[in-house]
Amino acid sequence: MAGSLIFGAGLILLVYVVIDRLLLYRLRPHLRRRGLKGLPETREMNWRDYVALPVTFALAYLMREGRLISIYLIVLGVLITLYYVLWRTKARTAMAMDAEILKLVEEFQSQYKLTPPIFSALGQTRLKVAEPLRGHVTATVESFYVTASQKRAFAEFRQRVPNSYLNQFVYILERSETARREVVQKALERLVARLRRREQLRVETETDLTMITGQTQLILVLGIGMLFVVALIPSLREVYTRSRSGQILFIVLATIGVLTTYYIDRRTTSLKEKVL
Repeated sequence: MAGSLIFGAGLILLVYVVIDRLLLYRLRPHLRRRGLKGLPETREMNWRDYVALPVTFALAYLMREGRLISIYLIVLGVLITLYYVLWRTKARTAMAMDAEILKLVEEFQSQYKLTPPIFSALGQTRLKVAEPLRGHVTATVESFYVTASQKRAFAEFRQRVPNSYLNQFVYILERSETARREVVQKALERLVARLRRREQLRVETETDLTMITGQTQLILVLGIGMLFVVALIPSLREVYTRSRSGQILFIVLATIGVLTTYYIDRRTTSLKEKVL
């Protein structure tokens, strides 16, 4: 029964990963340009987001004599994967977006000197940035040429990319019709300087937190190693699998380890967010 459950759950998750990565990953940019809302941003696949699945499923198979433990490990693997895929990916996407916005402002500043019309400069600049920001800039330029409304195009741009630095960039562009080119260039230079300082601070913060992150990963690897030792040695494995109380004890100990790692991870991320 436990073996069938593990196999079935693993098959379902494998189908999901294949559909998500091989199909939806390719279709998301196209679907978003067609106006479909609610689709996640396109993101690169990170194998670390999915490493919990084979680890927990292998442990569930090795500990299959204890049905509660097997079910617990399967659920734990799914929850950890969802945490990394959804929450951690969102954080990485936000940082990547900040870097692309810096590139967008820098490239626009250079292009604006050669092509003063705002949307002509944006049309050239969009080719210099990556997705999903490129798609958002393209949609903004297309919206302006279709509606001839700068206000509407920028309002839609803000809705697509809720970012404080992008709002500052759009604010400068909105004032370009009434302000002199020299004033616009000066405002862009100051925005680029702020973005560069922020990027430098982000790098310094991540460097300072590298030791904490490394210690957390070491604790996690040691914990997983201990679980595999227990699962592979019959005498140790039977201590937890042969009785209901032993299975509950295993679940409690594993949960404490997972929650400790989760707490450290959240505190580290929270510190990064406060600094930045």
